[in-house]
Amino acid sequence: MADIKLVVKIDEKLYKDIYSDAEIMIYGGMRSGKTLLATLLRAIRNGTPLPKGHGDLKDANNLKQAFVMWSMAVQGNFTDADIASIIYNSPTIIEADKEE
Repeated sequence: MADIKLVVKIDEKLYKDIYSDAEIMIYGGMRSGKTLLATLLRAIRNGTPLPKGHGDLKDANNLKQAFVMWSMAVQGNFTDADIASIIYNSPTIIEADKEE
């Protein structure tokens, strides 16, 4: 069965609690196991599946800022190589998915 990459939105405190020690959180009483499971299942159900074969996912705001800064440096005269360099050197949030 193929994997699904999924973007989910959860409360930051919940994420930090899970990340620090999920076993203690579930079994130690910070939250009841049922409440935690229901919260996580809702997050999965409401998540956004990433399409198979997607390219590198980058932050659009970061790219805009890079283009503005570059534009000021070269007075707005972009070459194809400039554009490729800005995109290539921008940090990747999620690596490309190699379609099977």
